[in-house]
Amino acid sequence: MKPRRADTWNQFIINVTSPPPSTFWSTVKNLNTKRSIEFSAITEGNHTIKTTDEILQCSSSHFQSRFAAPVTNRNNPTDKAALDLWELLEKANPEDIQLVNQCSDLKFTSEEVCKL
Repeated sequence: MKPRRADTWNQFIINVTSPPPSTFWSTVKNLNTKRSIEFSAITEGNHTIKTTDEILQCSSSHFQSRFAAPVTNRNNPTDKAALDLWELLEKANPEDIQLVNQCSDLKFTSEEVCKL
C-alpha cells in the first residue's frame, strides 16, 4: 500500500479497535453511510495478505479476538447489574427506549438502537 493509504488504514484500525465510545460510534456511522471501497492487501507483521478470502479471515479473526463476549459471573455485583440491565433492554418496548433516548445527551436513532 502507498504510505498515505497505509497510514489511513492504520488510523482506521486504531479507531475501531480501541477508541473512546464517541469515536467508535462516529466510525460506525461513517462505515454505514460511506460508499464501500476495496483494498488490495493487508500487511500483518512481515506477511502480506492479498486474497479476498485471506483478508476476510484475518479481519474476522482479529475482530473475534478483540470483541469476544466478556465472561460474566452472576455472583459479581457489577456483572449481575449489567446482565440484568441487558435482559431488561432486550424485553423493552422500542417506544420506551426512544423516550429514554430523547431525555439523554447521547443521541441515537431508533434504527441504530435496534441494530445493537
